[in-house]
Amino acid sequence: MKRSLLAGVVEALPFIPGVLVLGAIWGASAGPAGIGPLTAVVMSVIVWSGAGQFAALPLWRQGVGIVAVSVLLLSMRFSLMTTSMAPLLAQARMPHALRALLAFTITDETYALTMTRRSGRIDPAYLFGAWLPLYLPWIGGTVLGVLMGAQVPIAWRTTLEAIFPIVFLTLTVLVCTSTTLAVVAGLGGALSIVFALVLPPGWNVLLAGVLASLAGPALEPRLKRVRA
Repeated sequence: MKRSLLAGVVEALPFIPGVLVLGAIWGASAGPAGIGPLTAVVMSVIVWSGAGQFAALPLWRQGVGIVAVSVLLLSMRFSLMTTSMAPLLAQARMPHALRALLAFTITDETYALTMTRRSGRIDPAYLFGAWLPLYLPWIGGTVLGVLMGAQVPIAWRTTLEAIFPIVFLTLTVLVCTSTTLAVVAGLGGALSIVFALVLPPGWNVLLAGVLASLAGPALEPRLKRVRA
């Protein structure tokens, strides 16, 4: 267990700088949007979603209801991730409370790191270890941003814009370990772009993910025949 925990921590270390910067920008942006310092930190502790929290910024003054719905929609992709991971848990009879705790650790980064391991099984200790170097800097960055406020360097925003597209592209490539997965990823990306033109924020990601995932099982036999 200790070896798996340490492996998760080590393999997640490269993500720390980006997460820390993102957390600081969130903390500094919360005040001008009308979000109090304590609320901003609590959101990072509980919501634990960069995309969801940043989506809440322009909507905050419009009421809690629309903020909650927007954050929920943007976070629904994690339900697709946890559904695909559940059958691979090394301890099949794990208590529901522990499963819920593990679900909270799922991010795009921890999902990619866990699903690309060669063992083919998900070790809860590894997943928890990969979560710690992301969760703690996210909260620490938020506190830093709240304390610094408008003094957060503009250059950090430029750095974030350059880093995060590359990070998520890398994660996508890591997860695409077969032709079927690559096709599904491409289809999901294309559908998301199309749906973004006609749907409210968040809906495009959810709908594209569901449709692309449903298309995967139908496409797999045909792709196998093509390869044969």
